[in-house]
Amino acid sequence: MNRMITSLFAIALCALMSWNLSNLERAPQPSCPLQSRAQQLLDHKLGTGVAWVSVHQTQSQGHRKLVRKRLGERAFVVSSQSKKESYKDKYQYETRSEKLSFPESQESLWQDHWVEKISVVVVTSKESPDLVPLLEVGLGLDRERGDQVMVTHRDFVVKN
Repeated sequence: MNRMITSLFAIALCALMSWNLSNLERAPQPSCPLQSRAQQLLDHKLGTGVAWVSVHQTQSQGHRKLVRKRLGERAFVVSSQSKKESYKDKYQYETRSEKLSFPESQESLWQDHWVEKISVVVVTSKESPDLVPLLEVGLGLDRERGDQVMVTHRDFVVKN
């Protein structure tokens, strides 16, 4: 009898745990299409089979708040002053200065996961000086965040 109660309790506990685990919200994992996008850019620029690329993303999870200040599109005049200078009939000079103020707003954004940095390594058999800017712009890399691109030129033969 005790064994039967123990086994029913174990079955109920397992069912309850599996139900709880299935209902937990999982943090969304961002997809990484950067490697295929980088390879497409290189194939278009240099030709197919001339360059190989590896992309590594360092990601973090947790809770962080980003606060951005935004300026409005239209300013309004806070103060203005005018000044006129003249000397007989020889010259006349008029200046006007205005102090403008733009409306400000704050935007708060909460993130559960974010990209810390992206590293891109390229091995190619053709030298091309504009590969780094091409990849930075094409992949949306940001040097201030710590993103980096390294290009290595090697002569190699591709066997089909």
